Amino acid sequence: GGGYEVIPREAALKIQERDPRRIIQLNTQTEAPDADDPYAAYQIPDDLMW
Repeated sequence: GGGYEVIPREAALKIQERDPRRIIQLNTQTEAPDADDPYAAYQIPDDLMW
């Protein structure tokens, strides 16, 4: 059936190699904070649990 799935980037890249029309959006991760980010000076701990 039709629908959408969130998949890992590695899987999306493999699917995109076979058929680019199957991947709707592939985000790129940026490490640099935005210039207008009010929390840019605060570091997020690596072990933060939600």
